[in-house]
Amino acid sequence: MNMNVLAALFVNAKDHFNHGSVSIRDGNYGRAIDDYTKAISLKADYAEAYCNRGLAYSRIEDFENAIADCTQAIRLQADMAQAYYNRGGAYSRMRDYDLAIADFTRAIDLRHGDARAYNHRGLAYYGKGDKERAIEDYTQSIRLNSDDAEPYCNRGFAYSRAGRYDKAIADYTQAIKLKSDDARAYNHRGLAHYGKGDDERAIADFTRAIVLKADYAEAYFNRGNAYIDQGNEGRAMDDFNQAIRLNGGDCAWAYNNRGSVYADKGDYDRAIADYTRAIGMKRAYAQAYFNRGLANYRKGDFDGAIADYGQAIRFKSAYAQAYYHRGLARHRQWDNERAIADFDKAILLKGDYAEAYCNRGLAYSGMGNKERAVADYNEAILLKEDYADAYFNRALASYDAGDFKRAQVDLTEALLLDPNHANAWNILEKVKQRMNKEA
Repeated sequence: MNMNVLAALFVNAKDHFNHGSVSIRDGNYGRAIDDYTKAISLKADYAEAYCNRGLAYSRIEDFENAIADCTQAIRLQADMAQAYYNRGGAYSRMRDYDLAIADFTRAIDLRHGDARAYNHRGLAYYGKGDKERAIEDYTQSIRLNSDDAEPYCNRGFAYSRAGRYDKAIADYTQAIKLKSDDARAYNHRGLAHYGKGDDERAIADFTRAIVLKADYAEAYFNRGNAYIDQGNEGRAMDDFNQAIRLNGGDCAWAYNNRGSVYADKGDYDRAIADYTRAIGMKRAYAQAYFNRGLANYRKGDFDGAIADYGQAIRFKSAYAQAYYHRGLARHRQWDNERAIADFDKAILLKGDYAEAYCNRGLAYSGMGNKERAVADYNEAILLKEDYADAYFNRALASYDAGDFKRAQVDLTEALLLDPNHANAWNILEKVKQRMNKEA
């Protein structure tokens, strides 16, 4: 083939390459893939075409072909930073974070001032659970390009998940200054305000996110949670309903939280229906099983509650609350031995679990072991000095032992803490009668 023919083929390949680049810019990734494929068919060693076709494959979430194309680009041109960057993005989307980090690092080595590579390596570190190294990379990305909102958002997210809410809010605020129509930044700043307990500012940010993006189901859900904290169950219910309407097939979280609103109103059947829908969408949803267990318990269905708490524990083995509440349900069935085993596990997982100590005391009392019961009531009171029920239970133990003076002291303390404790008033009257007889 003479040089003129080769030159004509290259021009034609270049034309297809340029068309592909326009198609990517326009979001027409299928056409881009076709154009780059034509370019490659005319010029087999066209590294840039492989690299860009790999990017187009990534955009349609065909990550295996994306990785194959970027790898071929690197074989043809070992110093192509963009090919490493694109392949790193594909590995990251496949959650193969170590390979992604290696590729982004190589891209940075080849192109030292690449702010985007630092930002995306930060995302990969965050995916691995290394928040501090993620924050370092986001910070370097910002140093290199302080006008890009994305690394501010990503660093804010890492700060927020680390409980550093003030730093997160500052980053989201800067992102919003750079990109005022960024609904995600408002939503995540709202979450940081919510984490700080500032429900008013959280609601304002979630509302702004919804104004910017009317179909933002997550923002409705988050605002609903903030309304619950404010005691505004009506607005919370409206927001959870809207989240479900917008994302009905994939919103287990909204069904779960709407179920909790129904449960708080005492509508346990609807609550259970919502928890069941949530579980249907997310089979390993420990919290939804736990919440359904609570609703079944309140309905008096202790077998159903025990089964649900068991499922919650299956999917979240260190779930202290689930062990505690299963212990309560077993105690209600007079299965005190198993109840004690559950309270033991709850205490092992959460050493300061005053309620678990108190109710384990009741289970020991039910088995006739008054000494162990009193020891548990004592521990519950040490952990929670204002625990009226623990004083009341210890008073009952003293009453049964004939120590009426000690019972009177504990009952008096229980009533100071909870003046509406009807059982304490009743037992105190009996104590006074017994003390008068003895006098």
